[in-house]
Amino acid sequence: MSAGAVLLIWALLPTAPWWPFAAVYTAVAGGALLAGSMKPVFILATAGVTTISVIGAVYAGRRRARLAIAPYTLGIVLVTALVPLRNHPDHETLRLQWIEQGTNTAAQLAFLAAAWLTVRAYRSSPSPFPEVLV
Repeated sequence: MSAGAVLLIWALLPTAPWWPFAAVYTAVAGGALLAGSMKPVFILATAGVTTISVIGAVYAGRRRARLAIAPYTLGIVLVTALVPLRNHPDHETLRLQWIEQGTNTAAQLAFLAAAWLTVRAYRSSPSPFPEVLV
């Protein structure tokens, strides 16, 4: 997920050079290997998904797709809610696994709805803003 998030952020920012994204991912992956922990990768994935949703909300706002901003925000809240679930002492129980999967699915559905509303707004009306996000 973290690699996909980094690549998607780079794709959403077409004027940004590739190397800072590669450097961040390499540093995080290297840190995870050195630490013998997946925690840095999970942190990058959470930060990446949050960044994608913020970029999407900005893009939706520029396209006047205000209804899309709410599901982007809901997605951020749900993804952030996964962090304490992952660190919960009962993380390996079936009950908590279902809660995690349900939360993750809800976050993805919120992102899908937001992206659909944003694309629909993009296709239905021209924007006075340039295509580049930054």
